[in-house]
Amino acid sequence: MSQPSTLPPGIAIPLRKRLSCRQARAAVLVGMAVGLLLGIVEVIHDLYRERTRIHSNIAQVLEVVREAAGHATSENDPLLADKVLEGLFNCQSIHHAHLNTATGGLLRQKDRPHPETGIIKWIASQLLTDVNEITTPLNWNGRLVGQLSIAVDPYLSARDYLFRASFTLLSSLFAAFLLAALLTIIFHHLLTRPILMLGQQLARLDPDAPARQPLTLPTGHQGDELDHLTHSINQTMESFASALRAQQETARQLKQTQFSVDHAADMICWIGPDGRFLYVNQAMCEAAGYSQEEMKGMTVADINPDLTPTAWSAHWNDLKQRHRSRMESQVRTKDGRLLPIEIHITFLEIDDQEIHCNFARDISRRKEAEVAINRVNRILLTLSRGNEAMIKATSEQELLNSICRLIVEEGGYRMVWVGYPTPDDSKRILPVAQYGFDDGYLQQLEITWEDNEKGCGPTGTAFRTRQPSCARRIRTDANFTPWREEATRRGYASSIALPLPNDNLLPLGTINIYSAETDAFDQDELRLLENLANNLAFGILKFREAEERRRAQRAMALSEEKLRTLFHHSPDCLMTLDRQGAVQFSNRQGPNHPRALLQEAMIPHLRERLDTVFKTGQAMEYPFTDGEKAWWEARLAPIFQDGKVTEVLAVCQDITEKRTLQAQNLRNARLASLGVLSASVAHEINNPNNAIQFNVPILTAIWEDALPILQKAHAGSGAFCLGGMPMDEAMEVLPQLLDGIRMSSHRIQTIIGGLKHMARQDREPLTQRFDIREPIQSALLILQSQVRQTTDHCQFIPHPSPLMVRGNAQQLEQAFINIIQNALQSLRSRANRVTISTAPHADHTRVQVILRDEGCGIDPEHLDKLTNPFFTTRTATGGMGLGLSITKTIIDNHSGDLSFQSVPDQGTTVTVSLPAVVEPTRGDAP
Repeated sequence: MSQPSTLPPGIAIPLRKRLSCRQARAAVLVGMAVGLLLGIVEVIHDLYRERTRIHSNIAQVLEVVREAAGHATSENDPLLADKVLEGLFNCQSIHHAHLNTATGGLLRQKDRPHPETGIIKWIASQLLTDVNEITTPLNWNGRLVGQLSIAVDPYLSARDYLFRASFTLLSSLFAAFLLAALLTIIFHHLLTRPILMLGQQLARLDPDAPARQPLTLPTGHQGDELDHLTHSINQTMESFASALRAQQETARQLKQTQFSVDHAADMICWIGPDGRFLYVNQAMCEAAGYSQEEMKGMTVADINPDLTPTAWSAHWNDLKQRHRSRMESQVRTKDGRLLPIEIHITFLEIDDQEIHCNFARDISRRKEAEVAINRVNRILLTLSRGNEAMIKATSEQELLNSICRLIVEEGGYRMVWVGYPTPDDSKRILPVAQYGFDDGYLQQLEITWEDNEKGCGPTGTAFRTRQPSCARRIRTDANFTPWREEATRRGYASSIALPLPNDNLLPLGTINIYSAETDAFDQDELRLLENLANNLAFGILKFREAEERRRAQRAMALSEEKLRTLFHHSPDCLMTLDRQGAVQFSNRQGPNHPRALLQEAMIPHLRERLDTVFKTGQAMEYPFTDGEKAWWEARLAPIFQDGKVTEVLAVCQDITEKRTLQAQNLRNARLASLGVLSASVAHEINNPNNAIQFNVPILTAIWEDALPILQKAHAGSGAFCLGGMPMDEAMEVLPQLLDGIRMSSHRIQTIIGGLKHMARQDREPLTQRFDIREPIQSALLILQSQVRQTTDHCQFIPHPSPLMVRGNAQQLEQAFINIIQNALQSLRSRANRVTISTAPHADHTRVQVILRDEGCGIDPEHLDKLTNPFFTTRTATGGMGLGLSITKTIIDNHSGDLSFQSVPDQGTTVTVSLPAVVEPTRGDAP
């Protein structure tokens, strides 16, 4: 330490002479006066100190019981209110208190009576000053529940103070008296040695003086103790002045430090073991929104929801062992916000007091930046996973589902859906994929992209403008009105719709993202989400292009398969031939023409004309036969490569059926001519037949009228003949002849009707219902004479019950006549049999007529041709080949079937199958 500087003038104490008795007595009186004055000052100071203590005690007690009083008032709990008032009366300055509810009703009150005397009452009024009655509002859970009123009368404190003041004054007087007496003794009897010892002690107070050096008097002052004392005190005062200047510098530095702490940018606070704030700086008050006075009456639990009293105790003990700590926490501000902070904590012990020294810093911006960075990172991860999903997806729908799931799970959003426009003119947008918390939201969603109320939301706007559209605050966004209630009920706070771009005028659709946070979509997030939407649109287009390619490939494959099928299953023979006539390629042939045989039959014909096609390069066609009654038409077409004919395509078409149809057309022409002839013949025969039908009834009437006369003549004259026939025989035969003429005329009329039908080529209505036995019996009756001439064994075996069919009985009679005639004509002797039977089919839906004969039979190659017009095996006997053709036509018109089974030299079986008419059973509706 540097040497002390010289004291300024007036500081040195001028003790130059010895004290006299008068001066000693004066010193005693002065000492007593000073002691009394000091006692009075101490009493006054104690008065103000006591008043401060009383006020502090009242404030502390009120702070302690305010929460409990608020709880008791809110619950209207008298027991708890009594406990609160008992705790309140621990303060001796309170003599009356009452606890009221918010409605003004008295819950509990308590009094402490005490006497009031003059001096004590005056002292109490000085202690109270301006505080007499205090009323404190009580709050619980943020609402006013009542008030606490106390009356202050520090009677006990005033009594204690009076005792202390009296004792202080008496002590001061007594101490002053003792001091004055002591000084007198010292001045008169013990001055020299004490002064010397005092000088030595004062010299040792100088920090620059040599340690434990004996006091030596200055030269010339060996006998003057007062001069020596004066010199020592002057030296000591110089040291004190130096120390004072050092203390002032320290105070200045402390003041600067205090100013720096008070106005520091960081939040600084000192906290005691009970969690109460001992000191808070201005930054802390501004951050929390409280004043310093408010903060000093609060605890850590009041502003930090994480540090409850239990948690604070554990935190204090942990920090007491570690001494230093760093942590992140949060502060609940006065307006209810939670402010994130970073705290550096140091445990200190100052003057036996343990405190936490906390340096805190607002990290809300850093947290917001971290949240934004995390959000961007999540979107980047979603973007990366989305690219992976596009690679792994096998269909457009799988891609949409994967992207929606990734946005919710990786991006942290509440719900996502993708909408496509409808293909009609309604201009609606329908969801096609979604993921997240929906709860039926999309089912009642109605969105269009028209410029109307339901088209001005984010989805419709984004689709219509092809730009992203965002609703940052759904609760206040006017364009979100149609869907606000349902959206907010599901926790959607903000949403964004991004178009899925397309090369066409309109987008592919929109992807819609909903967040549980307001203002959730900043610029960086929007840019990344746009990239995601663009990638999704690219993936959709690629899938659609791939689907188009697959459809085109499938169509091409289908077309190739059709062409291949047509090529290989074509009834035509397709071949490619080289110049030597070798077959390079050929398709499958018709079932009746094996490839080897067909090629062997065709190649000789084709080779003759191959050279011509190779030379001329022109197509040509010509017919030929393969030698098996099959006709072919060959078409040769050149196949060019590099302008030269390299191969010839040969298309050989079977024209056998075509030629057969030509022959059939010729036969049809003949039939038409026959129809004309039949019409002419029918017309010529019909006239005489009408005369016969007209005359037969007349002849019958004449015979009936003449018969009695002839009987009388026969009885009178005896036997005579009529037309060479005896009268008895004529009477029996003539009616039969007349019936035969009538039936033959009717038969002629039926034949004429058939000829007319053949000429007209029309159909009579097939609506009659009849038993199948009727046309068969009628046919046998007509062919009775032919049956008798041909066989002795013709038998009709009908089914026991009627078999009803619907149609034209006369046409079926004609068909059965033709079948029976063919059977009779095939018999080779009278011993051969002809059997006709009827029976129902197994399922009773059809009726079968089976005719078996023991005739010559039919060759197998002729069975398929029996019903062809003009096909006959009896050309030598006058057969025309029309009977079975007409029969087949009649059976087909009745929706029936005609089949033949025959064994040569053994006989033939003809089966006619007709639809049965089901008769209603008794009780059924007619």
